[in-house]
Amino acid sequence: MTFIATKAYSPKKLRALVGFTVFLIVGRGAIRPQSTPTTAQPQLIPRSPEERERHYRNLHRLFLNAQLSGPSGQVVNGLTPDDFTILVDHHPEKLASFQLIQGSSTGNRDRVILVLDGVNNSSGNVKHFREGIEKYLKSATGLLAHSTSIASLSESGIRIGAPSTDRVVLLRELSQLAGGLRGSTCAEATSAMECGMPVTQSDTFSRSCDPNVHLVCLNRRFNSSITALTSVAQEQTESAGRVVVIWLGQGWPFLNQPGFIPDTTEVKDAFYRNLVTLSSSLSTAQITLDVVGASPDLPVVATDIHDTFLFQGIPKKADVTAASLSLQALAYQSGGVVLRSSKDIATQIASCVTDLDLYYLLAFDYAPASDFGEHHRLDVRIDKPGITVRTRTLFYAEQ
Repeated sequence: MTFIATKAYSPKKLRALVGFTVFLIVGRGAIRPQSTPTTAQPQLIPRSPEERERHYRNLHRLFLNAQLSGPSGQVVNGLTPDDFTILVDHHPEKLASFQLIQGSSTGNRDRVILVLDGVNNSSGNVKHFREGIEKYLKSATGLLAHSTSIASLSESGIRIGAPSTDRVVLLRELSQLAGGLRGSTCAEATSAMECGMPVTQSDTFSRSCDPNVHLVCLNRRFNSSITALTSVAQEQTESAGRVVVIWLGQGWPFLNQPGFIPDTTEVKDAFYRNLVTLSSSLSTAQITLDVVGASPDLPVVATDIHDTFLFQGIPKKADVTAASLSLQALAYQSGGVVLRSSKDIATQIASCVTDLDLYYLLAFDYAPASDFGEHHRLDVRIDKPGITVRTRTLFYAEQ
């Protein structure tokens, strides 16, 4: 899969600089140039009618993880399939499967991934979030209730440790993956390199100044982040169970700063392809994306963000922007939560993990899409007063 140029920028709108291209392969942030296509003819795989039906059903069956809370915020237990209604574009769909999942269930394969973001945070924030993870892991003794992995994102890509429920093992993993992790300095370092400022005390060489270095940095951070999250999602698609990905960081740039010129049709096409691919991978992998330490800034001004693209997504390619792929939007749309940074990061992590203690797993089948990226709104309603539902808010149907 290819991530085409993100944004073009020009200091006086006199010229458009082409953004760089990032090529992604699945595998913890590994990057390489796109391979040359081969001319070999695709081979048909013979399948029995039962296998074809099963393949079709798997491709066009969507699973939803629904968190239910009562009027006082308490977890709601004991509901039946008759209590649920799934609406797709306001039309009810037949429930294909229903299950109450409890964290203590035998054979539960749900898991947690804690992502420490060193690309979009200052070194001070990276230290703060790392200490929060340490406090969370040290908050009790004994094994964790859910298998957990530590991940770190740096400018060289994302690294994910082996899953474990052993707190000591995970603390060691955190030290190995994030011990030397620092916040992003690409804007400051590049500015110093390009604008004639000495990088070190002994550096007295004069350099020509490029006023676009900050925009280049924003572009690179955006591409690195989207590449990393897509890699995480696609690695989880073949694994059974639900995944709660807790992203510790303010989120990546919206690429709406002054200096970026309006998106061309080619750029919008690329954004939309990436949005559909990433959103579908998160859905297929049953990932709930939570944000801890989110920036208070959002790319919308609205009295109710539930009515904006942050929750409802982008139905049309013409409306897509880089902000459509923001961390906050992807989290809300996955049924996750967005928490601003606080002094007690450990408690925020623990609150996200409790989603795995009890939830309802629903599924329904949908008709094939007529075109790539066919957007559908989702709503799950409960036939009981005072109960709120938090789950995925949309999906892009497969063809």
